[in-house]
Amino acid sequence: MRDTSGHGAPADRGRFEALESRVYFSAMPLESFVEAHGPGCCCGCHGPSDASDLTALHTHAEDDLIRLPGGYEIFHDSAPTADEIAAVTQVDALLSVPVYEGATFGLASVPMLSSLPSSDMTIYLDFNGHTTTDSRWNLMYQGGADFTTPAYSTDGDTQSFSDTELSRIEAIWGRVAEDFAPFDVNVTTVEPEPDDLIKSGAYDDRWGLRVVIGGGSHDWYRSAGQSAAGGVAYVGSFDWDEDAPVFVFENELANGNEKYTAETISHEVGHALGLRHHGTAGAEYYTGHDDWAPIMGNSFYKSVTQWSQGEYAGASRPGQDDVAIIGGGQEGVVVRADDYGDTIAESFSLGTGEVMVEGVITTRTDVDLFRIDAGDGTLSVVVDALGVQPNLNIGLRLYDAEGLELLAVAPGDSMDASLVYPVTEGVYYLEVDGVGTGDGVSGYTDYGSIGSYQLTASVPEVVILGDFTGDGMVDATDIDTLNHALATGSADALFDLDADGFVDSNDMDYLVEVVLGTSVGDANLDGVVNALDLSTLASAFGRSTTGWAQGDFNADGTVTLVDLSLLGSNWAGGDEDVAAMAQVATAQTQAVTVADAQRVTGQHQNHQQQVGNQRASLRASMWLQDDLETESLFGLWRGVA
Repeated sequence: MRDTSGHGAPADRGRFEALESRVYFSAMPLESFVEAHGPGCCCGCHGPSDASDLTALHTHAEDDLIRLPGGYEIFHDSAPTADEIAAVTQVDALLSVPVYEGATFGLASVPMLSSLPSSDMTIYLDFNGHTTTDSRWNLMYQGGADFTTPAYSTDGDTQSFSDTELSRIEAIWGRVAEDFAPFDVNVTTVEPEPDDLIKSGAYDDRWGLRVVIGGGSHDWYRSAGQSAAGGVAYVGSFDWDEDAPVFVFENELANGNEKYTAETISHEVGHALGLRHHGTAGAEYYTGHDDWAPIMGNSFYKSVTQWSQGEYAGASRPGQDDVAIIGGGQEGVVVRADDYGDTIAESFSLGTGEVMVEGVITTRTDVDLFRIDAGDGTLSVVVDALGVQPNLNIGLRLYDAEGLELLAVAPGDSMDASLVYPVTEGVYYLEVDGVGTGDGVSGYTDYGSIGSYQLTASVPEVVILGDFTGDGMVDATDIDTLNHALATGSADALFDLDADGFVDSNDMDYLVEVVLGTSVGDANLDGVVNALDLSTLASAFGRSTTGWAQGDFNADGTVTLVDLSLLGSNWAGGDEDVAAMAQVATAQTQAVTVADAQRVTGQHQNHQQQVGNQRASLRASMWLQDDLETESLFGLWRGVA
């Protein structure tokens, strides 16, 4: 429920983040786009209370500083030089969506995408145009008047979407969703209820942020003659009591370039969650090293972009722990609940055969541990970091049942990892972890190596002797299966349980006596032939049955005196008289005589003597029924020493 009791003022109302002027001249070819964070960059916006930041920023040229009413100060980037333009590297390899045009679709056709719908926190990516009203933006830049941002467009048509634009929207969403995968927040293109973007009071438990993506910075924010900006955000505005969006100006981002737009969205949302820039002493934005850059720096031109805590050389904010700030709850967002345990005791059973699971590494200390009950064979595991440009660099470790490490895999040149290992039947544990490569100066640590993954594995199945049905247990169904194999003359080695090279009755004896540890006549396979089994047999007497569990021990399809004889041969009832009564329905009249019973008795005199009974009797009471009458028969078995 929403709290409607009042509107609390945000704690950091006075802070304002500078607009990111990242890419210029959007009409130029891709190779002509440059990073706007050269030596002269001084983009950054801070409230007057942040004296240390102001001291550093005022060392830059005064013409880079814009003063706004209310004491706000905004820094913007100066224009790049010709040398900077010429130095830009082609980044086509970092894009996932090809450029093609096809049919057009209405503005309501934005793909409905959500990364974590169950979350109470929302990051809404608004691609289809938005009119901003009653916000600080309106007061600051439009004298309180409304202003409209056009829909995201790469072809100049802001009234519809092309195939390419819809594909790019999906790819942009995917990149942003991956940046925020470790956190309990839903990155979505589905417009939420207005209340779900506003924190209305202390008792409100659902709020979020709108990210408006479209148009250019000169539409309403920058004046003619001023340098362009790629995005703008108030610092700490995620939990404000108004719909105060952050803005991403796609016209300034290589005409809605997929990577540039996604990087800018995550960067601006980072500001709304309380983050400042990662730079150096001489530059507001750190452009990275090797293939790595911080999201809160300039991350346009690197293939690995992550949240940072300023571990690189010359970091301007080495104490800014991005993950702790985003997931610390001060804006309402917390780290996502752990999906898989970190210890052997909490490990998740992976199963056997071909298996697949998905998971998330949420912090540098989080690992996901999986239990593997393997049979003899080869264990094969592939773990892929999800997303076009994942943040997670995966490391794997395989342990034995005692927790001793058998194998470690951490490929430095790939975000994915795999292993192949010969195993014998037993228990193993697989650990999935986020790892770095090098250190914070020459590469990156495991700090920002967090995000989602997909694990696929081929686990050798444990072979259970006698489990012909493959259901993980040996039961009456497996006895029936072997009986069928014997009846049809099968020579399949699967049924050669005693490994003598033949499939014969000896294998049935092995199954019943060795594997199951019981005797013929034990219908319920509880290890003893007693009144329960006799009752089962009596219930099915004279019927065509499905097998052992109904008392058809000789597998001829009908429960008869032969089966009763087999049961009696292994009877464990002792000297007691046991009556087992059952209702028997047959298709025709059954006839059982006392002579029949006496013949059975004679067959078992030797057995009774062998077990040392001086006097034993078994009384079987069977009710035999047909359409005309019901008669009762007591068959007496008696053996005398």
